[in-house]
Amino acid sequence: MLALAGTPTLADETTVTPIDDVFERGCGDDNGTDRCDAEIQRIMRELYEWEPAEALLEQGVQFRRFMMVDGYGRDVLGLTFERRPGSSPTVIVDVPKDERGEGNFVRNVPASLTAVVGLEQWNRALDTTLFVDQQLAREQASDEDEKGDSITICLHGWFTVIEAGDPAIRGSNSSAKAKLRSDAEGSCAKGLSMPAAFELANVAYGVLPECHQLDEADYRNRMTLLAECKRLGGDRLAAARAVKTVRRFEDVLYQSIRKQQDLSLASFFSYDRKEMAAELERRMRGATADFGSPHATDGLHAHVIGTLSPADQPPEEENAYRYADIRLDLRNRGRNWTIESYEISNIKTVAYEVEDTEDE
Repeated sequence: MLALAGTPTLADETTVTPIDDVFERGCGDDNGTDRCDAEIQRIMRELYEWEPAEALLEQGVQFRRFMMVDGYGRDVLGLTFERRPGSSPTVIVDVPKDERGEGNFVRNVPASLTAVVGLEQWNRALDTTLFVDQQLAREQASDEDEKGDSITICLHGWFTVIEAGDPAIRGSNSSAKAKLRSDAEGSCAKGLSMPAAFELANVAYGVLPECHQLDEADYRNRMTLLAECKRLGGDRLAAARAVKTVRRFEDVLYQSIRKQQDLSLASFFSYDRKEMAAELERRMRGATADFGSPHATDGLHAHVIGTLSPADQPPEEENAYRYADIRLDLRNRGRNWTIESYEISNIKTVAYEVEDTEDE
């Protein structure tokens, strides 16, 4: 519950569409949200603070962009390639707005993640999106297909909304109206838009060297890697190196509970901080933590802020949970980052509502 609390979602803001209908049209994400709906897409654009495509075309911007939803219906990434009048082509990485309220520790707002794109990469982005508004034959079910005995099941498919805009061209020898092509497509459709979105992510990754410090083996795909890279703060090259320590810390807490083992945090501290390690072990025993992305002030120092869920939670019937904010201050020791100090806020108890559901 705590892990999902800071994840933007559309489920509570929209009108429910009949599940059978939304999936038959190929418009449903894993939660059944109709991602083809114009109002839903408007809300999605607001998550990334994007202008409507029509507004960009009026400004003379040529662009290729997509919004990606993961296999659990969560908005993950917004990626834009754009060429504004008088400017070089640029790639811009966006993530959904962080709707979490202020905690006990100041959360740094990450800087924009953008880079100038060379002509080769720009042309690759254009070529990749040539046919995103076209449907393949296999996407169009025929009567004969519907009579078949086989059933195809696709679970937890990702979903993308992709747009390709070309502004009007006016000149003495040629003239062309503005053109906008778009598609909303799930990976289960096996169409052209999802592969195009992933190829755009590949192009973006190639021109963002700070993201190369993240270990690709730790991520589901380039989409989730780019989202993490965007959330890194300060010196991204340094912050990216600290990510592995933070994720390992989370995993050690989880594995200690899952395997019912004693918690050992000594490896996260330098030798002269053994007492601090023992103290944190006592405070974290039976707890889990969900951290954001590190913020590095320079190549040697970083910090990360997260939410701690203690072991002693209220009984289920109380419809409440307990949590605290936690901050780790990290130092680069060469091969890895260690915890220099930590701070845990007072534990809070928060009530939550449970919706009544009736069987139909």
